[in-house]
Amino acid sequence: MKFRYIYFLFILIFSSCEDDSESEGDDCLLYGTWTLSYVESDGDCQFACASENSLPGDCDNITNYGSCLTVTINDDGSFNGSDGTGSQGGTWTGDCSQGAPVSATMMDGTQLNGSIVTVSANELSINSDGSIYV
Repeated sequence: MKFRYIYFLFILIFSSCEDDSESEGDDCLLYGTWTLSYVESDGDCQFACASENSLPGDCDNITNYGSCLTVTINDDGSFNGSDGTGSQGGTWTGDCSQGAPVSATMMDGTQLNGSIVTVSANELSINSDGSIYV
């Protein structure tokens, strides 16, 4: 579970962001708290905080991710994630725009990399090694 949790923290697609940033003039849509809805990879879909009915129609194999995960991305380059039983944080770097590469370093030194597929006020999706996290 630890590897799965660490892997989740930044390489995923989150939806339902609540913008916690109070900095005016900074329009980076990454800042805020994101909830993992589902993970999609080659037609296999795992639902997390969303229901099975919220998955894309092209899912061939549907399973439960096992926990509802959230992550808060801060404008100071830090992030913190939680699955309800524990939390872990680290630092992140990257651009805030679609197509941009992003990188996260966990507190234990684990490096995670991906790229932003989509980013809006209510959805963030990140591709890492062919898996899309929403």
